[in-house]
Amino acid sequence: MGKRGALGAFLTVITVWINGCSALPEMHFDGRTVSYKGREYTVHPQLELKHEHAGADVGQADGEDIFQQIKGLSPKKWLANCMDVNGPCLVYTEKSLGEIDLKRFAAKEMVVRESGANTREAVTIRDRKKIGRLVETMSEQPPTKYSQSHKSKEIKYIYLRSDRYPSVEYVLRYEKDRKGERYLAGDKLVKLGDALSDFLK
Repeated sequence: MGKRGALGAFLTVITVWINGCSALPEMHFDGRTVSYKGREYTVHPQLELKHEHAGADVGQADGEDIFQQIKGLSPKKWLANCMDVNGPCLVYTEKSLGEIDLKRFAAKEMVVRESGANTREAVTIRDRKKIGRLVETMSEQPPTKYSQSHKSKEIKYIYLRSDRYPSVEYVLRYEKDRKGERYLAGDKLVKLGDALSDFLK
């Protein structure tokens, strides 16, 4: 074998070795729950993560879905899936962490943005009383349903942030329909009374 042939064979071996070392562990994923190192993680429907807060890759499911760590949170309890490049990352919580509802999330601020608006048009609210009223309403109001004639006139998204769970955001949706009825949607849908007409200002 000539020098060029030997060099080519050497480079091939190195390439195969690097690819083998960089391969991510295979994870079992059923579309909602993922298994990693003997632990089970389930997607949290209200939590989101911006791509810049995703950490190192930890595993891959079905050769497609790649799961990452979340900066500032333990991978033993938290994972993210950032496959949607145009949207936020999905957040997965390990089952022993238990339910993370709005009260447990302990929000310190909320960012309100109208649907379709850019980030510069968002309004940040740090008023503890307003945040407390929002949490109380979402937690204690009975669930409801939209009327058959419901048509949204105004939609806003509320991104709540917490020191307890850095990086992730708890997301709610505010709607006002053509009849003037107002709703708040999260883990359930609740109807808002007139007393809460100013809590997003």
